[in-house]
Amino acid sequence: MQNMEHNTNETQAGIFKAPLTKEAMRGHVLTVSLLIARQLHFIFFRPESEVHEQAQATLLGLDSTVSMNYPEIIPGREGGQLSYEHLATTAFANTLDELYNFAYHGVVFTTGYEMNSESAASWISKILMDLSNSQFASEWNDHSPCLDAIKALLGICECAQARLILEAIQWDDSFMGWHTYEGHDGLTFRQMAHLSGMSEASLRTLANPKRNNNLKTRSHGRHTYIERHDAKEWLISKGRYVPLTDTDLSGANLDLATESIADLDELRNRLESRLHFLLGSDDGPATSKALIAIRAGMYGKRVIDQTPYLELTADDMNDEKLLRKLAKALQLPANLLLLKVSHLLAVFRAQELQREFEEAARIAQQPK
Repeated sequence: MQNMEHNTNETQAGIFKAPLTKEAMRGHVLTVSLLIARQLHFIFFRPESEVHEQAQATLLGLDSTVSMNYPEIIPGREGGQLSYEHLATTAFANTLDELYNFAYHGVVFTTGYEMNSESAASWISKILMDLSNSQFASEWNDHSPCLDAIKALLGICECAQARLILEAIQWDDSFMGWHTYEGHDGLTFRQMAHLSGMSEASLRTLANPKRNNNLKTRSHGRHTYIERHDAKEWLISKGRYVPLTDTDLSGANLDLATESIADLDELRNRLESRLHFLLGSDDGPATSKALIAIRAGMYGKRVIDQTPYLELTADDMNDEKLLRKLAKALQLPANLLLLKVSHLLAVFRAQELQREFEEAARIAQQPK
């Protein structure tokens, strides 16, 4: 992976602007999630039974089945209808959030495998492509608009794929490689349109060799493409290049008081996200220095993809002095971190005791 410029701004400098806001993207995620859930109604509907509707509601994170299958109504009771927050933890929402950050703001996924052919991103892009050609979606659009949402989300996937090619990140095994012409490793006019925010027609005009600073193209059979280095130079010259950043935006905010964290492994993951975010900010050098000083081997970077990690042992979790230093290095409230760790340790111990009790009870019930 190439060296990355640190950039934590929500919008990039230059002419290029994301074609839709993050809020609009999340609205589209809600629309498409609801469309898919309602498809299930026509497959698993059981007359005179609400079981299928309750299952649909559960998938969407709802308790209520009110208006579950009325296309003109968003399901849920008054004051508690379906919102993006109900879907925020789903693979669909999380993956598209990361793809959006990468496509339009250059924020690289925490680990590279999340953009390869076996990733959630790959399957989601295929689902969206199928929906874009779906007869069901076309008909349903007359009752509850969804085609624009599908098109916008698919555009995010296509732009992310184009950026992978531009930056030569996993271009030989990328999540949307099935949608890329395999005769060359360059960019099509459609992909350049996504990266530049310009129309394909305008780009073809700008590729005219008679123009100054024209967009250089190459040919492969009947296919025209733009080599990566030519594409990047041209985007930079036009002020439309979005630099890569290794900032993990999911670590920008870690609220230990209100955020739901199920176990110690999830806490470690959230602390790593916080670390990744700080390393990509102006506080990066100070953060790195502070962590190295706490304990040898606790902080480092993975060999494969150079992403940062925190190696927290069982002893570390019981070391109040160490945890206070860790909280200071990660700019977190020390008392809240200590309480969160103590709570999760207590939960883990309670679960162990429950398992021991159940095993002892099982043995006691066996015939002697």
